[in-house]
Amino acid sequence: AVYARVVPFAPWLAARVHSCGAALVAEVNGILEDELSAEGCSTARARFYRYTERLLLEGCDGVVAVTPAIGGRIRELCPRSREIEVILNGVDPERFDVVARTEARRTLGLPEGPWVGFVGAFYRSRALDALVASMPHLRRSVPQARLLLVGDGPERPAVEAAARAVGPDVVRFLGEVSPERVPLAVAATDVCVFLCTLPRAETALKLFEYMAGRRPVVVSWTAGVGEWMEREGTGVGVDPALPSSIAEGIVRVLGRPDEAGAMGERGRSLVESRYTWREAAGRTAEFLKRLVERRGRNDRP
Repeated sequence: AVYARVVPFAPWLAARVHSCGAALVAEVNGILEDELSAEGCSTARARFYRYTERLLLEGCDGVVAVTPAIGGRIRELCPRSREIEVILNGVDPERFDVVARTEARRTLGLPEGPWVGFVGAFYRSRALDALVASMPHLRRSVPQARLLLVGDGPERPAVEAAARAVGPDVVRFLGEVSPERVPLAVAATDVCVFLCTLPRAETALKLFEYMAGRRPVVVSWTAGVGEWMEREGTGVGVDPALPSSIAEGIVRVLGRPDEAGAMGERGRSLVESRYTWREAAGRTAEFLKRLVERRGRNDRP
């Protein structure tokens, strides 16, 4: 079997793989039309990519979707796809057993907090402008609160401009860091934030990493993520379009340190029990085995 993690991949790949007698499986981490629309792509271009994506996916023996909503959308786009399996992303919890919060801040050169953290790509759909704009609201209740932004991307100039508008020393940019440094950045925070305006973005890798690091999460209501986090007792849901709502969610967490600690521990237990890479790898291996066996039966004379 050939497992292609990036879609769209080369158009000739399906025919080449099948000519060798192997099964082809594509992993889909997002709905391309949603992502293109969020980044300001024209409707015509989004439709072209959607058409191309559908042709490629229908040429696969199987598709792995990383969320139920993505899986549902693939079924709508590709009704002829025979096998669609939903396998959520995971995390290696042991990677996040690093250092204490004080030591992490000392290593990164950060003063005492509280620190609100974001780790990820700087895309428009991450609502980072709203997160930065929430800081004046937050600091009315928590005057010493600061925002730590870790990552890079096309929206960074706009986010930096927004940071300058809220005043000096309120927002700290660490830039892009290696995967080995991500646990350290998470450890330095008091609460982490995951905002998304995409209609079908239920989860993201960073969400599981925050929970593995025992951090409560302020998360957008988009696609039911906020409801899920509040139901599990691991975070607080907010409106990603309203800075005041984001600030209120962060205040709810910072204002209840005991409950914030309990949220973090519940998040860690959740990823250990359901969302490890070992679990995801095992399910992926079972799916691949099933497809290979079926292809072998179909190839027999």
